[in-house]
Amino acid sequence: MKIVKDRFAKLMEYMSGALDELKAHSGHTALLIFHDDADGITSAAILKALLHRLDFNIRDVCLEKAYPYALRVIHEKVSESDVIVYADIGSPHAKMIKELSRDNLVIILDHHDAPKFFAENLYNVNPEFFGFSGESDVSGSTIAYIFAKHLGENIVEYSKLALIGSYEIPGPIRGLNEIPLSDAIKMGLAKVKGTSVFVKTSRGYLNRGSLSKMLTILGSVAYYSDGPKIAVEGCLSDFPDEVFEVAKRFEKMRSVANKKLLNIIQSEGLNTTKYIQWFKDRGVFRGMGTKVIGTFCSYLTYRSRLVSQSKYLVGLMDVLPEIPRLGKMPEELVKFSVRVPKKLRDLIDKGKRPPSSIVSVSAASKLSGFADGHAYAASGVVPKSVEELLVKEMDEVVSSWKGAYESGRKSSITDFF
Repeated sequence: MKIVKDRFAKLMEYMSGALDELKAHSGHTALLIFHDDADGITSAAILKALLHRLDFNIRDVCLEKAYPYALRVIHEKVSESDVIVYADIGSPHAKMIKELSRDNLVIILDHHDAPKFFAENLYNVNPEFFGFSGESDVSGSTIAYIFAKHLGENIVEYSKLALIGSYEIPGPIRGLNEIPLSDAIKMGLAKVKGTSVFVKTSRGYLNRGSLSKMLTILGSVAYYSDGPKIAVEGCLSDFPDEVFEVAKRFEKMRSVANKKLLNIIQSEGLNTTKYIQWFKDRGVFRGMGTKVIGTFCSYLTYRSRLVSQSKYLVGLMDVLPEIPRLGKMPEELVKFSVRVPKKLRDLIDKGKRPPSSIVSVSAASKLSGFADGHAYAASGVVPKSVEELLVKEMDEVVSSWKGAYESGRKSSITDFF
């Protein structure tokens, strides 16, 4: 317990510096960049409420991935006095962000696996650097909530949003995620029934899992149809009926696409190598945000008749060239998502196989791409037409890791960067 308290104290000490800097910039413009899933959307809503109370002029951009092109455009358009806040995205790319940011104050609030990087005027607030697991202890929305709450503003009413965002972390609520749970229960904003948590909304108490699913549909399936904006506004206006209606329409669209792709895979099977099983979406998801390929992969890992439980599952789809509010990207890209079936999770936990984040980052970086993620789920982008090379590189990363383990040499992240 003392160790946990010491870790938390160090995290809060570092966070305090970021908060002091943020307060010193009150009244300026803040650019809020957030991820397109429920965790990113709820993070954005919490931080938008905070920035509004600090009298910032707020602009926001939702990104599916931290595309280098997108980051360059974003940072080129800010003035010297602007503050840039990243929510549930950015930590793995902090070094590049620092190079792009000049002298702007940058605050990154994230929980994804990332190499440690701190710099002047850039606060990389990632609980992973302080001994907490972004896989099981803390979500992006939870760290955003703790950040906002620590400022002293009356932000407890948004604890329920952190509960929705943290739903992406499997299992019982633990670690830092218990902070918003405790606050929400005290405020009457959440109820626990068995293993489920229900959050108070304009429709009454709803299961946080259902709300998480709805927000992710808006952020991903409706990414090119103003879905992220609708989702953030829905969070801040207590989930009015219109938000559910829009989500329902796009959920039906995704359901039809999922069924079509599943039929193709059942008919043709997956492509396989020694350690990887993979497929392309065949254009089934075209027009939707690329988060849908990861969601489909997650669903597919439980289809044990189709999916080997000991191989990494990789899904690929083309990225539409337009980024909402930023314009056209200069090159054609492919998004890939990696998911880990249950048997493979056990091998990763024992150190016999590398986390999916290492497999993804190492392979993509060799092909002019990039990636980030967690031990059991990761994603990235590479130039179009190198899909099979990507799979080959992934296979080699796993083989190298396995070889190191079997030779008695402990594998390390530093071996792959």
